[in-house]
Amino acid sequence: MGRLSATTVKAAKESGRYGDGDGLYLVVTARGSKSWVCRVQKNGKRRDIGLGSVKEVPLAPRGAERLERGGAGRKQRRSGGGRHGDIRLNAVATGR
Repeated sequence: MGRLSATTVKAAKESGRYGDGDGLYLVVTARGSKSWVCRVQKNGKRRDIGLGSVKEVPLAPRGAERLERGGAGRKQRRSGGGRHGDIRLNAVATGR
């Protein structure tokens, strides 16, 4: 795990998937946007769970977040929880 470095992520220009290990991929589109995707398999069906853009989720924390979450991101997002839900809740609570 951890095959991609910050330099590699920044330099990736060609569209495609760049594997980091354990189902984590950097996806670069034809227009050059970059995002993190975690590929999982359940009941024989493969699913890609978007973790966010490279700008939103930097290299170091995204691996720790994925390990800490243990693949529960999809359930959290459906229920409004997760990274974005927590940000929204904090903004409402603080009045921002």
